[in-house]
Amino acid sequence: MSWTCDLVARASRIPKSLYSARTNMTRSRKKTPISGITTARSEKQDKRLANRKVRRAVKQALATSVDLDILPHRRELTSPWTMAKDGKTWFNADRFPEELRK
Repeated sequence: MSWTCDLVARASRIPKSLYSARTNMTRSRKKTPISGITTARSEKQDKRLANRKVRRAVKQALATSVDLDILPHRRELTSPWTMAKDGKTWFNADRFPEELRK
């Protein structure tokens, strides 16, 4: 038995024998069969760099002008197509069940 089963059993006053080690999320699955188009796992670093560019441009625009209408938009400075993933797409969950694993 795992320690989480002990905590649950103590908190709910249910016998430990009714709990198993599988009460954890060992079999969690995605509910929607959507995945990134490329093999990149994440765009985290690309998003960080893009937001850093935007923050710097906004800071410079505010320092040089008081007019809030000239603030740059994120799409003016970076393109989402230059990031690691090229968007997302649906896939057949029956053909690729391993893609549903979290």
